[in-house]
Amino acid sequence: TLLPLPPPPDAPPQLVAPPPPPPAYPPTEFPIPQSGVAVLDGNRADATQLACLRPGSDEYTTTSPGNELNPGDNIVIAAQCCRPGKSDPAEACVRKIGGDEATCVAGKPPTAMTYSAAAELCAQ
Repeated sequence: TLLPLPPPPDAPPQLVAPPPPPPAYPPTEFPIPQSGVAVLDGNRADATQLACLRPGSDEYTTTSPGNELNPGDNIVIAAQCCRPGKSDPAEACVRKIGGDEATCVAGKPPTAMTYSAAAELCAQ
């Protein structure tokens, strides 16, 4: 086995380029708010928080940790549309437009989408 020889003591130090920066998140009209966005367990009346989406790190997130009904990670986050100014919690954020399952915002089963994609869908 051959080993590389160390550089001579009077050799100039070699400069190593830093690694490239991570890819930038695509610009969007609907970024994650600076305060973050809660991911709630939709199968519980008490709205248990499963995760929090944070700007600068979760722009591509479409799944969350599981719950009792869906243990494990990588549970698709079901999008909902929130309407500012609504005081009734039942009207403030909804996962369906209308009353039946066929009108789920992200479909049934839900289509995986980012926060920005869901917010854009709700703005239409």
